Amino acid sequence: MDLPRVMANRRTRGAAGGFPTTRHSALLGLRSADPEIRARNLARIARLYWRPIYKHVRLRWSKSPDEAEEITQEFLLRAVGAGIFRAYEAERGHFRTFLRALVDHFAIDRARSAFTRKRGQGTITVPLDIQTLEGELRSDASPEWDPAEFFEREWIRSLVAISIESLRAVCQEKGKAEHFRVFERWYSERHDESSYAAIAADLDLSVTTVMNRLHYARKEFRAVVLAVLREFTTNEQELRAEARAVLGIERYRPDGVP
Repeated sequence: MDLPRVMANRRTRGAAGGFPTTRHSALLGLRSADPEIRARNLARIARLYWRPIYKHVRLRWSKSPDEAEEITQEFLLRAVGAGIFRAYEAERGHFRTFLRALVDHFAIDRARSAFTRKRGQGTITVPLDIQTLEGELRSDASPEWDPAEFFEREWIRSLVAISIESLRAVCQEKGKAEHFRVFERWYSERHDESSYAAIAADLDLSVTTVMNRLHYARKEFRAVVLAVLREFTTNEQELRAEARAVLGIERYRPDGVP
């Protein structure tokens, strides 16, 4: 199932469907002179990019799980500490493309200098299970893998995972937990109308209720995806470009499966 079909009506506008107007960008936050602000925004960046960076390092540079985890940690901490992300210019391409190039340069320099992370430099905590990522790698990797396409796919996978967790929180806060359960079931199964009856039977709901709950949840999910994209862009033009790129991708399913 491709990402556009997961979204609600693309013509929807307003609070739930339009482009967010208030900007709280993690990329801009990395440029702050306040180390605490930089640290908070680094955690946000790491949450989205830790998965694709880790997997890229594992495959592109043939590192062990322990080495890939260490390199991912080192890269993010050193990049922020050195202010490397400040060189990013949205007009020259996607941040993820810029980031992947930085990771490759870092891996090369690290191999040459053989430096290791100094004690006390800190760590980045992200809610990811290395064993789960390794299981995904075993099923995802192929001899003909393309680094750029793979990184893009993993970025989408992280984006959707974060968005689904945000949707869960939104629905719980609004007393719409049942709406999320319907969306979760629909999303994890067929992603089409043929699953409505099965979901209705399992949740003891009418098919009409399932359709109504799903319509609401899909609209909220689209709004959440746009909100997440807003966090990782620097201006409205970039936000719209990323939204077009994500909503227009039909080559990959949102969970990263071709």
